[in-house]
Amino acid sequence: FLEPPKTQLTTNDRRVNMLCSLLLPVLFVAAVADRASPSLRFVAYGDSRTGNDVHREVIASIMALDPAPAFVVHTGDVVATDTQAEWDELFSIIAPLRDTTPFYFALGNHETAQGWEQNLHENATYYALDWGTLVHVVVCNTNENVGPDSEQYRWIEQDLQRASRRGTPWIFAACHHPPYSTGQHGCSANAQQLVPLWSRYNVTAVLLGHEHDYERIYPLHGPHYFILGGGGAPLRDQAHTAAWSALYVKRHHFAVIDVTANSFDLRVVAHDDSSRVLDHVSLDLFRHYDWYGAHGKYDDSCTFANAAAVAAVSLLHLLLLCALL
Repeated sequence: FLEPPKTQLTTNDRRVNMLCSLLLPVLFVAAVADRASPSLRFVAYGDSRTGNDVHREVIASIMALDPAPAFVVHTGDVVATDTQAEWDELFSIIAPLRDTTPFYFALGNHETAQGWEQNLHENATYYALDWGTLVHVVVCNTNENVGPDSEQYRWIEQDLQRASRRGTPWIFAACHHPPYSTGQHGCSANAQQLVPLWSRYNVTAVLLGHEHDYERIYPLHGPHYFILGGGGAPLRDQAHTAAWSALYVKRHHFAVIDVTANSFDLRVVAHDDSSRVLDHVSLDLFRHYDWYGAHGKYDDSCTFANAAAVAAVSLLHLLLLCALL
């Protein structure tokens, strides 16, 4: 019988074989670990103001989630005129959920520092929280100047440095005013001063309010931006168009965010039906850092074309094309 020829392994072949033999167990353990890794769910929404009926439906829908969220982030404008009656009504609405689930509020432009301190018993209008080893959230106050020379900017940078040193995989920021928006208020120049921090310290997502809509912004310079102003305030039409605006939805809503050590999943759902998904973003930890470089090339200009004007020009172009045909 003829024997098959013996293959002579080169030095490179041996190195590849050795590398594979070392990596395969590591990859297997990593895959198993990810399946068994702890998970965390939290919810975010904003701009409830005095839309009390919608807000009640938001709370009821959050309470029906399974699994339940560990905590709730409200991105500001929790009330409309900062009266004590409005604060009392707010607490009445969220009480069934707040009894078991912590709420963390960002200061909106409809709250005053006095009302904030009196009702939330909290002097700090910006702060941060850790939830286990998976999530860090920095809550900022964009009602005041947040430029590089401000005390708040310096504090946020120090906080993000600590979170990065700890190796927290998912870092979020929660602020009221959006640095990028095609809604009626447009881009906040003040909030844009924080963008270098979100980029420098690999913030996963910035959770925002102020505009009464849902809008997802492409991950400019690193982070995703989610405007979550659908907690009850009157809804508004899109006012502008921009290449960096990925999706705009005029509907009341809230966001359900699930993370593990290696994965991030955000679903924006209808306020009265969490099974109705309005938007869905999912990514893993390594792809998040890849996107940091790839998506920093978007033109982040806030010089808008009016949405109605763009539609009219597009219609005119279509009519001219039809006439030529």
